[in-house]
Amino acid sequence: MNGIISYLKFLAKRAVSAFRSLLVLLFGRRVCTSGWENRMLIINLEALGDLVVFTSVLKHYKKRFPEKKIYLLAKSGLGVEGIFKGTFADEIKTLDYRKFSVNPFYGVSVIRDLRNIGFQTVINHDFSAAEINGKWIAVRVGAKEVIGYEGIGAEFTQPFDVHQKKNLRVVMDKIYPRFTRIIPSIDATAGHVKEFPSALRHYIAIYEGATGFVENDYSTFLPLPKGSAVSVFDPKLEKGKYAILGITASVSYKRWPLDRFAEIARFFKQRNMKVVITGSPREKFLADRFELMLKGQIENKIGQTSLDQLLALVKSAACVVTNDTSLVHFAVALGTPSVCITGGGQFGMFSNYGYADTHRWIYKKASCFGDNWRCGKGLLPDTPSPCIAEIGVQEVVKEVEAVLAASQKAVSGAKEFRLGSIGEAVLRSGLPATMRCEQAGRRENAKIKVVYAGVQAENYNPKRIPSFEYSNFYLTLKNMEGVSVVEYPYDPIVGMGKRRFNEKLLEFIRKEKPDMFFAFMLSDELDPTVLDEIKKYTASVAWFADDYWRFWNYSRHFAPHFHSVVTTYSKAAEWYRAAGFTNVVRSQWACNAGVYKPRDVKKDIDVSFVGQWKPQREQSIQALALAGIQVRTYGFGWPNGKIPQDEIPSIFSRSKISLNLSERPSRFSPQVFGRLFFKRSIDRIVPDFHLMDNFRAWRDFAIPHTHARPFELAGCRAFVISGRSADLGECYAEGKEIIFYDSEVDLIEKVRHYLVHDDEREKIAAAGYERTIREHTYEKRFRDLFKVMDFGS
Repeated sequence: MNGIISYLKFLAKRAVSAFRSLLVLLFGRRVCTSGWENRMLIINLEALGDLVVFTSVLKHYKKRFPEKKIYLLAKSGLGVEGIFKGTFADEIKTLDYRKFSVNPFYGVSVIRDLRNIGFQTVINHDFSAAEINGKWIAVRVGAKEVIGYEGIGAEFTQPFDVHQKKNLRVVMDKIYPRFTRIIPSIDATAGHVKEFPSALRHYIAIYEGATGFVENDYSTFLPLPKGSAVSVFDPKLEKGKYAILGITASVSYKRWPLDRFAEIARFFKQRNMKVVITGSPREKFLADRFELMLKGQIENKIGQTSLDQLLALVKSAACVVTNDTSLVHFAVALGTPSVCITGGGQFGMFSNYGYADTHRWIYKKASCFGDNWRCGKGLLPDTPSPCIAEIGVQEVVKEVEAVLAASQKAVSGAKEFRLGSIGEAVLRSGLPATMRCEQAGRRENAKIKVVYAGVQAENYNPKRIPSFEYSNFYLTLKNMEGVSVVEYPYDPIVGMGKRRFNEKLLEFIRKEKPDMFFAFMLSDELDPTVLDEIKKYTASVAWFADDYWRFWNYSRHFAPHFHSVVTTYSKAAEWYRAAGFTNVVRSQWACNAGVYKPRDVKKDIDVSFVGQWKPQREQSIQALALAGIQVRTYGFGWPNGKIPQDEIPSIFSRSKISLNLSERPSRFSPQVFGRLFFKRSIDRIVPDFHLMDNFRAWRDFAIPHTHARPFELAGCRAFVISGRSADLGECYAEGKEIIFYDSEVDLIEKVRHYLVHDDEREKIAAAGYERTIREHTYEKRFRDLFKVMDFGS
């Protein structure tokens, strides 16, 4: 339901935008170009806290462009006009954001006003690619130069909702092409990460990219208006004799529980300090509840201060303890000691910056850490997200004591202002800052440079990280000696769009000039025309999975656009050659020996199966159960659920018998039959009317095929009983390195036999392990591939 509502909101706003554009075309006045080279418009339509962080770079524009009159377009209702005017900009223009979104006539009046002033240069300083209104205004002011920013990685890899996802597509396809310059993001193609670069770093990237200047000081700063001392509007409050608690938050799931804030209030009261609470009028209900908890022993300023007064209040406070709100950004900008209780939804974006001794940030790495606040959706009102709920009172008290002690030392001289998280995307010179670069082997004389492309999240589902290909292909390349690898994940394509993603990929290949471009495609992520261009710059290789059925409606169509392709199905090699494609490398699945290795644990599980639930698998498990053999099952769909990647080898090592169930579903099951008419396209299922190709694929879908699981099991020295599948018998000797079963009755008999014949079972497991380490690791697969590609050994 939330998704439908979000989509309807998007459609409504698009309709308003289309009508507004028509009105501007018909009634928008001509641009004033007289003297426009001396006027610059900077647009930032974010919230108040964001604007405070923005002062880190905004303060430099007037210094660097003294000959220009700087205009700032910000949201109305923030109260920044008096504070920002003169210090940060010559003129402040405000926009009623909600009115602009729903009233197209108001939008026309805004554009007419800005065109009447006339700007040669417009800089859209919003780091979010999903914010449309500011970008729409930027391209319709009529400026000669329009500069914008590509966006933040979290939006592309895991959009918050359908609305944001659709906004991204509109911006990428319709609005950004009208900008004269787009500054590359520092993390747009970094993929799924748990820690994001700080907003401050994004602002710096925009400023330096737009102006060409690099500054030594990027600290945030807020001036105090004259006559705004706290004693002027509240004589009861003495400087340094009170603390401020920010008990409110923009949404309830970012709010630390009130009863815990009450404990912090009592902590300050015990130290003879007054306690002040602040917030907007709409949050008065929280103040009422909080006053009841403390029997009125607080100074309630919620809804009672102007912005000038609030800044004076923060400046003279001994300490600020707050949720993740604008209050903490005021404290950092004013140099007031602060402790912020922050969640992990977008960790690093607005945290961990400022002065280390007096600005502390408390967080917990809960299960939802780095999920772009998806954990907040569906929670009951007044329910904090898990990462907020796990923060205890004593943890906060400890940090409060630390910042109070640091402030009392009154250390003079320069202190380093932290710019915040750099994120998990490692930034290095010579590379677009969007890319994560990992050097495997860390050797200066690395012989082979590989750009690797694959998904980080299984099927683009952020709850299923890491993906199979990331754990096996990327991590193997990362740890191979003589190889340097740069990961170019597909995941940002969800928000970025296919066209823009492929354009950036081609730009990156041209700049990096790798020895090999290695692609493990899930669907149609890569554009054939771009692949043809990539072939001009490097050797390109695709590893195609499931060729036993996907050859017909997928692999054979992409193969001509690569130099070489890898297939794991023996018959497919013949099919490729028959289709006229001769650069086929026959390989096989394997195991990453760095991940799948024996664990020194007790074998306390008789029989186990790890893999996704499927009806045919459940039938085999039930047959064993009826025979008195209990099987522990793990994976999506089973009662035990999916287990973390690092726990899987332990399950294998703990099991006396590990099953590899290879039964295939019926061609007439809904999921299989639907493949005749539908296909996957990135993260969606779409109609597909290539009926002949789809029929061939559907016809072969029931072929029992070899996949990676038996290699992973053997790599952990597990004893494997497996169903028969094409080509697996070539990899392991039956009865000596692996056991095959031919029916449910045969499976039951063999499980019973090997459960009581320990020596025989362990001998076979050891032989399978030795064969795996000798022949079936992904490092060996890559070494063999490099030889075929003439990269040496």
